[in-house]
Amino acid sequence: MAGRVLNQQQPIRATLMELKKGELMPTDGEFKTLEHLVKVMKPFVDITEALGAEKWVTVSTLTPLLYKILNVYLKVSSDDDRVVVSMKEAMYRDLSGQYHGTQRVVLNKAAFLDARFKSLPFLKPEEKDDIATAIVEEIVRLTPVSQRTNDDTDSHDTCTTPKPKRPRGEHVLLEILSDVFIPTTTGGNEVLDDNSDPPRLQASLEMKAYLKEETTDDSPLQWWKRNAFRYPLLSKIARR
Repeated sequence: MAGRVLNQQQPIRATLMELKKGELMPTDGEFKTLEHLVKVMKPFVDITEALGAEKWVTVSTLTPLLYKILNVYLKVSSDDDRVVVSMKEAMYRDLSGQYHGTQRVVLNKAAFLDARFKSLPFLKPEEKDDIATAIVEEIVRLTPVSQRTNDDTDSHDTCTTPKPKRPRGEHVLLEILSDVFIPTTTGGNEVLDDNSDPPRLQASLEMKAYLKEETTDDSPLQWWKRNAFRYPLLSKIARR
């Protein structure tokens, strides 16, 4: 709305003058403030539109997006005027208070199980280890002890299904987060094996193999469709 006001200054001015309401016309200083506010808000328009999706995964993007918003879009610079600084600080306080406790754990798990963001560069190494361990524990909790699975991790190659055309909104999300995830091989997380607990052992083996996978820009729905047979336990958690 503010952007349209800026683009239509002359018609607005002409209309107000015709109505003899010229005193309602914003001043040059107020228009300058509007320009600053539009610049601050523009990324949020793109993010809101991209998150309003039904055909692609968004839950796994929330933690990376929040990191990008707090550390890039709402970072105060020396060029910001008083109004912009006040606005950024208020938005920062509000957004930094979102998604704590169980919510944050769920969102971090979702990001970790999205092969695009599993490197989680915005988290400390011990926090990444905690997420991997929590996922293994969730697998153990949800898998009957009597259940046995074969470790097919290294015995199959991924399917070579052609990539589907990416929806524009999902493409926008990847553009926004392009500097958050970097296609590299992720490693370093250690999940202890327990030979006395077959589900835990299988989950640990799958986790170690998953950590060695390279990050990708593939849609998580397509990635897990191709790789679910390689990670039968992890794929169930990813689906949840």
